[in-house]
Amino acid sequence: MIKRVVICGNSGSSKTTLAKQFFEEYASVHLDLDEIAWKEGQPGVREDLLTNLEKQDAFLKANETCVV
Repeated sequence: MIKRVVICGNSGSSKTTLAKQFFEEYASVHLDLDEIAWKEGQPGVREDLLTNLEKQDAFLKANETCVV
């Protein structure tokens, strides 16, 4: 069984669409990196790198199987 899937690609290359398909088929947890890359409530303002990495680390520790 696949435990973790990481999908990489350029902007607009359907990464989110593919991730949702994996999520639905394998009933896994999905993390859209855009959701943690940007400061909440501040469109266009990136989260600082350390905070972003901490959020990713917490997500991976909390979810043995996931699609990123």
